[in-house]
Amino acid sequence: FWAYLVTGVELIGGLMVLFGVQARIATMLLSVVMIVATYELRMNPQAAMTPLLMLFATISLTLSGSGKYSLVREM
Repeated sequence: FWAYLVTGVELIGGLMVLFGVQARIATMLLSVVMIVATYELRMNPQAAMTPLLMLFATISLTLSGSGKYSLVREM
């Protein structure tokens, strides 16, 4: 169940971020996935760096929004 859920979040969330449609919601969901991935890889610090980097990137996108190239303009 969780694998299907994470796959859906990453696929749909990635497309939403790519096109700028509700990017903040998508990046919040992707941040949760990256927190869990970082937690699961906590015993191997070298392997945990990739999800940790992606976590910081999604947090940055959450705070900044989708930008001027978004398909949907925010009010």
